[in-house]
Amino acid sequence: YTNASTNSVTLTVNGPVGTNVFTRNNYIVVTNPPPLLAVSPTNRDFGPVLVGQTNTQTFQIASLGGLTLTGSVVTTLPFRIESGSPFTVLPGQTGSVTVSFSPTNVASYSNAVQFLSNGGSSTNPVLGVGITAQLFVSPPVINFGFVEVGSDAQASFVVTNLGAATLTNGTATVGGG
Repeated sequence: YTNASTNSVTLTVNGPVGTNVFTRNNYIVVTNPPPLLAVSPTNRDFGPVLVGQTNTQTFQIASLGGLTLTGSVVTTLPFRIESGSPFTVLPGQTGSVTVSFSPTNVASYSNAVQFLSNGGSSTNPVLGVGITAQLFVSPPVINFGFVEVGSDAQASFVVTNLGAATLTNGTATVGGG
């Protein structure tokens, strides 16, 4: 049977003494399988993200049952559902849910994205790390002592990145004194 229906069964027996027919009305009931939620991948790692920046990734949801899948997706900050919730997915089809990670502090974050539907639920872990760049200059002050007018004096300093993010487009300036 390819569609949901109620069907009757008829048994016909032929033999040397004649024919006998037996019918059972509404004996076979065919239903579509219920909705069934599948989520892929099972987890997401957003990796290191600069504090104040955002990284997005997607989960794929599939409707593996015989009826339309409906539901919603929730999570908590600093993770956020950007799109795809609520969702409606026809049988045998897929949809996507976009999740973002926007760290507010330098820290490791661990949370879950919860998929709730008429075809079951799924709790999928999400991870991310908030990072910053941190510039350190040593020594903090350079004393050239007395330098005769028209003469040159040289000194050096070291710039170090103590943060986890790459520093780019840096410039150094010297102020008169």
